Amino acid sequence: MVEHKDVVLALLGASAGTGALVLVFLGILITTLQSYPSDTAARVLLGYRIVASTVGFVFLAGVVSSLAAVWWLVGSQPGWTYPATYVAFVVQIAALLPVVGWVLLALVWDKG
Repeated sequence: MVEHKDVVLALLGASAGTGALVLVFLGILITTLQSYPSDTAARVLLGYRIVASTVGFVFLAGVVSSLAAVWWLVGSQPGWTYPATYVAFVVQIAALLPVVGWVLLALVWDKG
């Protein structure tokens, strides 16, 4: 049987690592946005802004997951922190998938 402590430690490491990974995507998006002239139509930049906002959401979900995990490990292990850690990590990964797909299609394969 896997103990809650082992799961929380794994989620802490995975959410922190994933949070660091999405900052790379954010850097790519910011660099791409800054490469456009200042008079570029907002409609052209909308996709980049939406994905950059999603990346920010993914990062915040990772922060919430990490904070809940640390709170569970250090604190008195209140009942809500274990599921909060798990749910925030699942949200983080679920939101990351479309970001990765968009970055690959739009920026790597130039299909956006």
